[in-house]
This record gives sequence, structure tokens and C-alpha cells, in this order.
Amino acid sequence: MNVNKDIMGVFFSCLCLTHCLMGPIMIFLGLSSISLAFLEKEWVHYLLIVPMLLFVIWSIPSGFRIHHKPIPSVFASIGVVLFVLGLFASEANEEFFVIGASCMIIIAHLCNRFLLVKFKN
Repeated sequence: MNVNKDIMGVFFSCLCLTHCLMGPIMIFLGLSSISLAFLEKEWVHYLLIVPMLLFVIWSIPSGFRIHHKPIPSVFASIGVVLFVLGLFASEANEEFFVIGASCMIIIAHLCNRFLLVKFKN
């Protein structure tokens, strides 16, 4: 089975982004706090962040060795730094860092995928 590391990275980053956006959307729609409590469990955050970061570590460096372009690494590095800042931010600001981090990592994977496809052609 051939796993596309960048597609999987985008998938997990999109899951993380969706998770971060669901809280405010659910509050806006007036949905119950029970469903919000599930979204805020600490294990849910780790369940999303761990595979997302593993795919960054697995995909971006191996792509760089093929296409030699630094731009995916730059976006991925910014994303990881934003995640770390999100860990130390107050709860009010944490989502901004994590949303930005998810977006940066999505961009990193898409750039990496584009460069790999372009390099192979």
C-alpha cells in the first residue's frame, strides 16, 4: 500500500482545523455544552496533533531531498512554531495559534506535493 504522506498530512491538518473551528461555530449556533465538552477534552487535542506533526516530520524532509526547494520547510516550521506558541498561550488566544499552525502545515503539504509532482514530470 502506497500512502501519500502529503495527502494524509493535509487530511489530519484539516481535521485539526475543523476541530478548532467547531467550538465557536457550535456556540454561535447555540448547540449544547455537552458536545462542546467532548471537543475540549485534552486527549482529543493529542489525538489530532500527534499524527499531524508525525506526517510533517515524515513528509517534508523527504520531499526536500527530492525537490531541494525550501518553501514547504519554511511553512512547516512556521506551523510547528505556532503550535508550540499555542501550548503556552492563554485559552483565549490558543485557537488563533492552532488555526494558524494548521493552515501553515496545510500549505506546506500542498506546496510539497506540488513540487514533488512537478519534479517527477
